[in-house]
Amino acid sequence: MIGLFDSGHGGLTIFRSLLRQFPQTRFVYLGDHANAPYGNRSSEEILDLTRAGVERLFGQGCRLVILACNTATAIACRSLQQNWLPQAGYPGHNILGVVAPMVEAATQTPWAVTAPQYPQKYNTDTIAVFGTRRTVASGVYREEILKRCPRVSVVEQECPELAGAIEAGAAEARLEAMIRADVEAMLERARGRAPERVILGCTHYPLVEHLFRRHLPPATRI
Repeated sequence: MIGLFDSGHGGLTIFRSLLRQFPQTRFVYLGDHANAPYGNRSSEEILDLTRAGVERLFGQGCRLVILACNTATAIACRSLQQNWLPQAGYPGHNILGVVAPMVEAATQTPWAVTAPQYPQKYNTDTIAVFGTRRTVASGVYREEILKRCPRVSVVEQECPELAGAIEAGAAEARLEAMIRADVEAMLERARGRAPERVILGCTHYPLVEHLFRRHLPPATRI
């Protein structure tokens, strides 16, 4: 049985995708709605809340827990994998995050490859990353992309209130205004160069992907 953990309902976007790919697998989804969103919390809070969610899913019989939350992945995943899990008393259990597959898709490079390879090392695209304040501040996307594609330009844009607004069921007009402002800020940071690709670095954001598409340059791929 596989558990999925998110700060709210954004991780359901990952859950639905996994259900389509693995219809015979049993999944348990846990959303920490009481503490959502995580994007503006401290690293210590995010680590504690994520660990509590993982322990709860382990306790329900999940041997693998996927952190279906970019903020939890960026801030807590590595610490939980390397420091907590080996001594937590859960042999045969594992924790995975969502950053690795996103970086693999963006760079066309397997996660295990951490040095530039041909032809990716000659890639000069611009990749824009939209994320929560804590995800962007962690620098995880920039660091992992540039390991594999050092000539790529990575433009990161904080969307500090967007995940919370989506979680709260804000009106589409309000969400669109927020996204329009974030896209405009990203383009200004990119000095007007339209990014070839965009990473929606929060699992809530695919729920409003149509609004991002409405305001991103037409040739930009999400």
